[in-house]
Amino acid sequence: MKHGRVLFFLIFMFTFLGAHVLCAQTWPHTKEMGVFLCHASFSLKEMENHLAVLDDLQTEVREKLKLDVPKEKIEVYFFSDEASWRAYHARAFPSISYRRALFVKPDVIIQTKRSRGRVYVYVSDRLTSDLRHEGTHALLHAMLGKPLPIWLDEGLAEYFEADPQWAEPTQQRITSGKMIPLKQLEKITGMRGMTRDAYGDSWAWVTFLLDGPEDVRRILPEYLNDFSKKLFFSSISSRLGKLHRRPDALLRTFFLDRTSEN
Repeated sequence: MKHGRVLFFLIFMFTFLGAHVLCAQTWPHTKEMGVFLCHASFSLKEMENHLAVLDDLQTEVREKLKLDVPKEKIEVYFFSDEASWRAYHARAFPSISYRRALFVKPDVIIQTKRSRGRVYVYVSDRLTSDLRHEGTHALLHAMLGKPLPIWLDEGLAEYFEADPQWAEPTQQRITSGKMIPLKQLEKITGMRGMTRDAYGDSWAWVTFLLDGPEDVRRILPEYLNDFSKKLFFSSISSRLGKLHRRPDALLRTFFLDRTSEN
């Protein structure tokens, strides 16, 4: 698992306990930022810079991936400190090990305000990263209407988090020939399979798909369009394989060129 940072949990659950705790919590301050409906127990005037992050993020994700505007709001709950978040986490999500931030999407057939996706964060020096990471998960689910394969969901969240932490490890793994093949990443079905290396390599493949050669950049938006509308569709690796015999070699060249430019 990733060490010392946020892990994403797409939780398909809607227990009476969670609903009761949420309703019992006091959220006197609310502000709408596009698709995000933000709540806090303290004045959100203090959070304007962070709210702007959410506003920018929804534009970045939609334009980069060529996706439609989400059809439903996303709730964002701000806790003033880690202690208050830990206490809430223990009451609302007793079966889930503690995480610094969470994205939760209740699993219900009829969609209502109570079934909206929710992002939970607390004020810390990592708040911008947390908002961009969990906000990306929430936007993707709201735009596509269902969860993506775990490697792609996490790879995109890492990409839009815009944290440079993966650049050096990726360079080392590419140089040593240890990168996980895309087909292998596509076979991961749960969080247990998302090791630290899998997170980094998912980020690398997503970065290549979004910032690589022009013909490669068309693949992911087309895949996401098919994913949201079709029952059967080809994988990203098969689409990439039709363009290039050795996508791993192309990815290697892409990152080596980026390194030399920097």
